[in-house]
Amino acid sequence: MRVPALSRTTEVVLIVTAFAVPAAVLPTLIQDAAGLPKLVVLAFATALLCGAGLARVFLYREPLCPATPLTLPLLLLLGWAALSLVNTTAPGESIHSLLYLGALMITALLASSLPRREPVLNAIMISTGMVALYGIGQYVGFEPLPWSPHFKPRIFATLGNPVFLGGFLVAVFPLAFARWLYAEREETKDLLVLLLAALAIATYLTWTRSAWLALLVSTLLQLAVLWASARGRQLLAANRAWLLTGLVLGIIAVTLISSAQMFGRTPVPLIDRVRDALNVQGYSVQFRRLTGEVCLRLTEAHPLLGAGLNSYSARYPFLRLNTSTARAAPERYFHSQEKYGHNDHLQWLAELGVLGFGIWIWILICTFRWAWRLHRAEPPGLLHTGSGTQSGNWYPLGAIGGVTAVCVDGTLNFPLHIAPIAWVFFITLGLLGAGRPTTAAGQSTERRWWRGVAAVALMAICTATVIQPAIKALQADRMLLEGDRQVSYNNYEMAGVYY
Repeated sequence: MRVPALSRTTEVVLIVTAFAVPAAVLPTLIQDAAGLPKLVVLAFATALLCGAGLARVFLYREPLCPATPLTLPLLLLLGWAALSLVNTTAPGESIHSLLYLGALMITALLASSLPRREPVLNAIMISTGMVALYGIGQYVGFEPLPWSPHFKPRIFATLGNPVFLGGFLVAVFPLAFARWLYAEREETKDLLVLLLAALAIATYLTWTRSAWLALLVSTLLQLAVLWASARGRQLLAANRAWLLTGLVLGIIAVTLISSAQMFGRTPVPLIDRVRDALNVQGYSVQFRRLTGEVCLRLTEAHPLLGAGLNSYSARYPFLRLNTSTARAAPERYFHSQEKYGHNDHLQWLAELGVLGFGIWIWILICTFRWAWRLHRAEPPGLLHTGSGTQSGNWYPLGAIGGVTAVCVDGTLNFPLHIAPIAWVFFITLGLLGAGRPTTAAGQSTERRWWRGVAAVALMAICTATVIQPAIKALQADRMLLEGDRQVSYNNYEMAGVYY
């Protein structure tokens, strides 16, 4: 069957985006490099994909994407998010978030139309490995970009924030882990071992507890899924030497980095971080109780339709004053302004209501059921425990782990609001449908030059629509930062005069 038209263009756009989204940094313009530059990359990528999608449907008369169990719930979530805007108190922010969600949905749908998923996944793993190595370089003193030292000694690589870096790394780790288990060649297996080691070490050096928990839970779930089938147990047995070696080396690495100053750097306070996470009277627990209570109060006020997409930040300042956590807490709880609820699931509930939250749960259930069925439907194949080949479709297992990692991280943070993490999450959903034919039987395969010219024109028009807004956004952000720097400098000068 003929490869669908423009699939190669879509593949190239996704591959370039896989490298550009995590690596796009403007540290001299903004302190948090996980924000505007990465959203600009996502905007341009989505514009190109929109042009390719329009050309696929209207010029080549081909389906936009194959029919998958996720198509309907994804579109329903987008539609319900648009409907929730009737209740929003921040229409500008809500429309911006709706466009962001639409960009992710378009990316997922067009990713499912690809005839193969390996090139995109290779790009994601390579780019994530580069980001992890950059973060490890930060730990040992390699720092070519002028970052703010606010987060140090925690590493943050090109995402500008250690929490965001941890969430990004753990979203990709399960994909690499599943591929390593099913590796077909020893050379590939060796390279994946190095990649997994870099991802795990960098995640540990972020000091991000939600990322540690997500990595642990997703890996245990993948092992449990394999243990549930005879072939999976055979696969684990074939890799038992590698697994045991990795476990021992991991324990040694954690011990060294946590108990001594490696390369003259501050050790990771593993015990202190875990103890603080379990301290119900500590700031971390109390703060998340506060934001969770705000989400529940929003749900109580708008149970059906929700308070409106991305309306949390506008309603938070007032609602936080009425929470039991804030009334009983020290004064510091009254000085924070939070844009997100630090729990993606509760924020979906607060902003989209019970029905919108139900659609979100529907998406997750469909994802796990579909991935599980694809995993169980895998042909028996052959396992060669010595040198060689392990056949089978590894991606469903990787998708189960990747989605789990983001969902676990999302119970303590907001990874779906961070462009690189959300992009990987929705690409993971979309690639579950990749490799399925989209060209209908009996369809004409005649190729005409004017269709290619028109497709290029459509992509150019769609791209031109985002150029001016992106430039203005960058200019506005730079002016805002320069103003903040000037204010900070003036405050410093005043302090010097009075003190």
